[in-house]
Amino acid sequence: MIQLLRVVKQVNAGRIENDIPPLTGGSREVHQVYTSFAKLYKTFRMSNSAFFFGDLDLAHRIALDALRLFRKIGDEKAIAIACNNMGNTLLALTVECRKAGTCMNLDDGNCCTNSAIKYYIEAVAAGIKDFESVDSDAEKSKYAQQLADRYFNRAVCLLHTADDPCATDDAKEAALDDLFLARQYDQGVKEYMLHSKTLLKNSDVIFDRSIRRLRGLAALVDIDPEVWNVWDIHELIDQADLMLQAAWNQDDAPLFQNLNKIGRLQELECAVTGIEQNLNDALTLATRMLVEDEFILDDAFVVAADCILQYSKDAGGVDEEEVTDSNWSHKSMTKLKEEFKMMRKPMMRTTLDIGRSFVFCIELKGQWNGTPLLRKLHNAVTKFYDSNCQIGDSVGFVTFAPHDGTLRHLTPATREVEEHTQRQEIEAATTGVSCSKFLPALPDAIDMALELESTTANDVSLIYISDGGAYDENIYAPLRDKIRFNASSIDLVVIGLEVENSNKSFVESCKSLSLATHSRSSTYIEANEDNLNETFRQASSLINSGTSFAGNRLQRALTMQRF
Repeated sequence: MIQLLRVVKQVNAGRIENDIPPLTGGSREVHQVYTSFAKLYKTFRMSNSAFFFGDLDLAHRIALDALRLFRKIGDEKAIAIACNNMGNTLLALTVECRKAGTCMNLDDGNCCTNSAIKYYIEAVAAGIKDFESVDSDAEKSKYAQQLADRYFNRAVCLLHTADDPCATDDAKEAALDDLFLARQYDQGVKEYMLHSKTLLKNSDVIFDRSIRRLRGLAALVDIDPEVWNVWDIHELIDQADLMLQAAWNQDDAPLFQNLNKIGRLQELECAVTGIEQNLNDALTLATRMLVEDEFILDDAFVVAADCILQYSKDAGGVDEEEVTDSNWSHKSMTKLKEEFKMMRKPMMRTTLDIGRSFVFCIELKGQWNGTPLLRKLHNAVTKFYDSNCQIGDSVGFVTFAPHDGTLRHLTPATREVEEHTQRQEIEAATTGVSCSKFLPALPDAIDMALELESTTANDVSLIYISDGGAYDENIYAPLRDKIRFNASSIDLVVIGLEVENSNKSFVESCKSLSLATHSRSSTYIEANEDNLNETFRQASSLINSGTSFAGNRLQRALTMQRF
């Protein structure tokens, strides 16, 4: 019992970073409580890991279950932390899935924006209560940091979703008020640490928070420049730079315990690059990291490479035929994208915007004609197309002609050129299908994807939707060998739609094909009529390796709190 109480106190004090240590001795009842507590703690940590990995649906489900349990046992501190993290997870979902100016509903029918704000309100209220319940300056400093993070998280959400029809009329003003309070609390904490001579001791905590603030403000000033009137971002940059300089010659400073000096400098320059309005100055920072440093952090590489790509588009320009002093040739841009693609690690998030190519392969039996399933599939595929296929991305199709079931191909083309035709293809492929001349579409789709990978610098994603009706075991081994032989890194997402239980060979063959690619995003997803929206959200998460560039920047600005 004593060990259980000790662990509970450590958790509440935030002093457990890894798994809860095993329990020795004690009664069966104590072991049961201890085991339940350890599972709950691991569950909550798993939700945070899923959030930063980019699996937002998983993070949401786990965090929701954990919050329900916390409410049952009445742990107010854990409830507040869970509410803050639930708000962050729902905000991240809006960044990835909500179209500007629209409302997005969760599977339970509730508005995602409203739900996020409610969780933040509860977390902030609990933070205020904690802050006001203590008298010592040291305790107030601890709770002020927690409260500042929650105010900042809520401000990001309010401003990001201010265009949501469900947002309140004063969402923008409330966001700016929250930013002001977050800045006041941050400043109060620094002043206390200066007075108590503990600033250098807490240099890692203060610097990390400054970087998160800079990342968040970089996203917010793009939404509303008035943010500059509330928070002097240049002053925040100067403060972070002074912290780095003060600790630079002290190798044992906490600031450099988990990340060395070069890494910390890259974090600061990476954050400044996201805010810098002058493209030339941003480009200087980006190229310095790539050229001078002995290593580059994954996040810093993505920001630096994106800065160079944006410069080539916005300032340098791209000319298809001739090169002048003010633009880049198409050949140069292609080569640049190829180099960045090679530099990107296999396990790195694919948030780098080097362009995308999509191949849709829809292979269904005629029994679905006239059923609600096809209408739902049409809506899900269209939503996926709208969310993921951006201007400049190429899109191709391998489907069946509705009238006779013959294979037909829509040659990959950019969305701005063939969007109308591409939407017509989605309509045709999800309105009616015929089995009269049913042949597997997958081999042609894989050929199309491999051709795109070999002729473009784009990331290539193949979305294969099948009920297994055209499955031929003999074609899968050659297809698997073809993918392996070409050392393909295409993202192959197989959506098995209403696959019969007896068709286990189809499922195993599809999983084997996914494993043959050199992409961690390739997988097989079981789907049915009732979970199509969730399935395609999962597919979006996979092909983006978790998040878009904008989502990655925002997620790194939010504070996911721990026990």
